Amino acid sequence: MPEQPPTVDPDRGGNPGSPPGMPRWVKISALAVGALVLLFLILQIAGIGGEHGPGRHMSGSAPGSATTTDGPSLPVRGLG
Repeated sequence: MPEQPPTVDPDRGGNPGSPPGMPRWVKISALAVGALVLLFLILQIAGIGGEHGPGRHMSGSAPGSATTTDGPSLPVRGLG
């Protein structure tokens, strides 16, 4: 009786006798992460994402100052 060649799993790819390839979920996850990184880079280069950093959360004042433009300023006391 002639020997039949080993079957190749189409999901794994590769030749018979070679180690199995990457699982499909790893390939899809890597593709999704790559797409998100590319989208992030495009948004940063285009300037659509806005300015990021601690100054973004300040209401119009310089970083480090305790005054706001919403009302009267409050005195800031030191810790000493």
